[in-house]
Amino acid sequence: MDILKVPFDFRIDYDFGAATHNLPNEAPVDNPGTPQNQPKLTPKGQRKVGKVMHEFKEGTLHSGKNGPIVKNRRQAIAISLSEGQKAGRY
Repeated sequence: MDILKVPFDFRIDYDFGAATHNLPNEAPVDNPGTPQNQPKLTPKGQRKVGKVMHEFKEGTLHSGKNGPIVKNRRQAIAISLSEGQKAGRY
């Protein structure tokens, strides 16, 4: 029984669950979900993210104006990035 020979390298990318195809002697393909391709925050937005995360660490971060106190770190990150994007707009 002959083994099927394929002209490219076929691997599974376990980070994203997608298959990547690389031709021999070719640089790896960039995944669109990598941090290098994500939008950056302005300095004002970065300061806002820091302030909101500090509120979370102190236990005073609320979801909404008078909503319950945020106890989940991932929710705090989502709130801080959202507010940072709003603060970074011109």
